[in-house]
Amino acid sequence: MPRARGEGPDDPKALNLAKIVFKLLFEPRGINVASLMDELGIKERTFRSYRQTLDLMPQFQDSNGASLIQVAGRGSERRISLRPSAEKDLNESHFAIRYAALNYARQTFSFMSGTPIGEYMATFCNDYVAQVSNQTYVFNHLFRDGDRKFFYLPWAPKDYSGRGRDVQTIIRALSDNFKLEVEYESSRNPAARVVLPLTLVMWKSALYLIVQSEDRRRTYMMAVDRMRHVRTIPQKFKYPDRGSYMPASFLDGGFGVFVDNCGKPRDFELIFLPDPDLHRQVRERKWHRSQVFEDLPDGRMRMTFTVTTDVEVWPWIRSFGDAVEVIRPAR
Repeated sequence: MPRARGEGPDDPKALNLAKIVFKLLFEPRGINVASLMDELGIKERTFRSYRQTLDLMPQFQDSNGASLIQVAGRGSERRISLRPSAEKDLNESHFAIRYAALNYARQTFSFMSGTPIGEYMATFCNDYVAQVSNQTYVFNHLFRDGDRKFFYLPWAPKDYSGRGRDVQTIIRALSDNFKLEVEYESSRNPAARVVLPLTLVMWKSALYLIVQSEDRRRTYMMAVDRMRHVRTIPQKFKYPDRGSYMPASFLDGGFGVFVDNCGKPRDFELIFLPDPDLHRQVRERKWHRSQVFEDLPDGRMRMTFTVTTDVEVWPWIRSFGDAVEVIRPAR
C-alpha cells in the first residue's frame, strides 16, 4: 500500500519519482510497468500521472522538446524506458555530466565505507559503469581518469568503520517510522532513551540524526558516531507533517548542525578589512540564510546575520584572524 502523506520521511510522490528516474537511468532495457507499480504500491491512474510529470521534465526532453520517455508492449509485458536521442553529441554531453555526478557522489560517500549507504553507492556506480563500459572511446577515457578529473576533497571525515549495523538500524527506523532506543555519549544524559528519528543529516563528512523525544516536546540533534548502542523498537509513530517539521527550518537558527531553537536570536555584525579578494571569498558562499552584505565607503565590507546559537560562529570568525572586526555582539 502507498504511504499516506506525512507518514514517511519525504513526499511519497517525489520519492517514487526519484526511484523511477534512477531505474530509467541505470536500466537501459527499461522497467516492467506491472512490477514497478507493484513495488511502489500505486495503481494505473497514479502511474499515468507519474509518466506525465516525467514527460514534462526538461531533463527527459530532446532539443525539440519531445519526451524521451517511452512505454512499449501490452499487459504484463509493458515496459517504460528512455528512448535514445538522435543527437549523439548531446548524448555524450549528458553522459559526461551524469558520470561526473556519479564520481562526486561516490567520493562524497566514501567516508561511509563499510556501511549500507557506502556499499550501495559503490555498487550503484560500478553497475552503471559495467552497463556502458563497451561504449565509445570518450566513455572509456572517462572511466580511466574520471576519479582524477572529478575530485571531492572531504572536510576531516569521521570514521564509520564498524558502524554499518548502526547505520542500517537508523535507516530502517526512518523508512518504517519505528522508534529508536539509543545509548548516547553524554555527560548530562548517558542513560538509554527512546526517540523518534526524523532526519539523517550529512554535514562535513559526518552523520547526524535529528530526533524528537518520545513525548514530542523536544527536537534535537544526535551525532551518529556518539551512539554507543542503537536498536529499533518495532513500534510505529506518526511522522510529523510538513507544517510542523522541516529539516531546513529546524537547522535555520544555527550556523551548521548545532542548533538551539529555544535560544534567543543573536544578531552578528562583522566588518571585514578592505581586501577585494577576501570580500569575494566571503560573499561567494551561503553561510546562513539571513546573511546580508554591504560595501562601506572606506572600502571595508559589513556582514550581518542572525542565529540562535553561536557554537559554530566564533570558530568561523576566528579563522579570518585580524581581517575581521566583531561589532555585535560584544564579547
